Amino acid sequence: MGVRGIENGLMRFTNVRVPRENLLWGEGKGLKLALITLNTGRLTLPATCAAAGKWCLQVARRFAAERVQWGRPVGQHEAVAQMIADIAAKSYAMEAVADLCSLLADAGRSDIRLEAAIAKLWNSDGAWDVCDQALQVRGASATCGSTASSRARTRSCASSSRARRSMRT
Repeated sequence: MGVRGIENGLMRFTNVRVPRENLLWGEGKGLKLALITLNTGRLTLPATCAAAGKWCLQVARRFAAERVQWGRPVGQHEAVAQMIADIAAKSYAMEAVADLCSLLADAGRSDIRLEAAIAKLWNSDGAWDVCDQALQVRGASATCGSTASSRARTRSCASSSRARRSMRT
């Protein structure tokens, strides 16, 4: 999901002394604290996927209203209307999952390892599906051609296909 801004690296702490008053949660409990922190950090991906779903819905609805085929906007054709409805439903569900997990994390009453993992899985799969459907709504105009005239006809092609490529990461 476009995590190019995050740098991963290896850190080693050798012979590091931490004063007792600076220990978090006490000696030997650092791993548990780190894992709990990861759980809440994992919730950023479901939230990002929900936002991507809303964006795809916006792109698909705008295109379906503007593009005319066989005398009417493509959004009025049954197959396209069903895809847009599915995008809307999945986007709503992804937002609900992200919100619920965030509320559980904020409450702090329970371990949210499973909820965070499920939200990450559900929303990343949902975002892939939604992005794929948004590209299908846009059809051939979602891809950029190699000539200047084809790029001019497909004015916002890069954003749709770029979103799909970002979903792979």
